[in-house]
Amino acid sequence: GKITVTTTGKVVLENNRARDKGGGMYIADNIMTNNNERSITVELFDGVEIRACSGVEGGAVWMQRGRVVMTRPRIQECHADALGGALYCTEECEVVSTGGSFGDNTAGKSGGMAYISDSSHLILTSGVEI
Repeated sequence: GKITVTTTGKVVLENNRARDKGGGMYIADNIMTNNNERSITVELFDGVEIRACSGVEGGAVWMQRGRVVMTRPRIQECHADALGGALYCTEECEVVSTGGSFGDNTAGKSGGMAYISDSSHLILTSGVEI
């Protein structure tokens, strides 16, 4: 099946900690649809905020084979002990952000703002601040 999660209005994820992956959100998809599309899509609209979240990989969001579409997000002050202070995306992920701010995110090893690997795509448009 296909799963879509959509937020509208004021949504704040703050001070969340994961002992492993995705301090704010963990999105994993082991199934592609029949049309070879991602079966999980997360839509974060209206300036969702993810602040002061942390994990070993992906302080704010850890994602595998999914799609995230964001409009004016504020992902700030997140930390990954290893990789991807704000975002960790692997295995054919797609992250699209229109506007927004990714400030003061840190990683212990690589990718203070984002760690993107394995045929994944990060698309930033319309005045994203890093």
